[in-house]
Amino acid sequence: MSNSDGSDNSDLSYEQEIEMEIAEDSLEQEQKNVDNLIEAEQLKTVDDEKVDLNNFKPLIPDLVLDYLLETNGIDCADEETRKVIAALGQKFIADIAQSAYQFHKIHQKAIIKDKRFLKEKKTTLTVSDLTKALQEYGIDISRPAYFT
Repeated sequence: MSNSDGSDNSDLSYEQEIEMEIAEDSLEQEQKNVDNLIEAEQLKTVDDEKVDLNNFKPLIPDLVLDYLLETNGIDCADEETRKVIAALGQKFIADIAQSAYQFHKIHQKAIIKDKRFLKEKKTTLTVSDLTKALQEYGIDISRPAYFT
């Protein structure tokens, strides 16, 4: 089936080369399409975040933000940058509060086993839960050991 000079094998490899080139071209085109879609999504996301930032009213008061920026040596006149800093601070506080709440739930599950404390259903932020939550972020608020 193949000639003694191997012409069928060379035809097969030529066809395979053409198929490879077509596959590479289509792969490159697909990669360009994916890159364009990703870029469009990123631009869309940035635009959406800017719109959301314009409508954002931070929970951290402006006077508190001004004080914190000033005490840390930051002179920021750009309102958009100030809103981003306020949003990041608000998210940081919310993450810590959520983490402290998770520690509270774990602590409550351990207490429920003791029947004496079943009446206590009010959620309370305790220093021990807050300390554990802050330790996850590398912040140590524990009191120094008391030595006599």
